[in-house]
Amino acid sequence: MSDYKRWYQLQSNNYMKSLDEIKDLKEENDMLKDIITDIGFELSDEQLEHVIGGMSEAKWETYMTDLINEHRYLKA
Repeated sequence: MSDYKRWYQLQSNNYMKSLDEIKDLKEENDMLKDIITDIGFELSDEQLEHVIGGMSEAKWETYMTDLINEHRYLKA
C-alpha cells in the first residue's frame, strides 16, 4: 500500500472513531440530562456543560455513580 493510501486510511479511521466518540458522548449527555430531570433538577445545556466540564475524571466518575445510585434509590 502506498504511503498516501496508508495515511488516508489512518485519517479515515481516526475520523470514524471521532464520530463514534461524539455519538457516545451525546448519548451519555442525554442519559445524564434524563436522570437529572427525573431527580428534579432543571439544568440548562450550558449549566450542565459547566458542571461536567469542571470535573476531573475521578470526580466525574464519583459524581455519575452517586447520581445514578440516587436515581435508582428514588425509583425504588
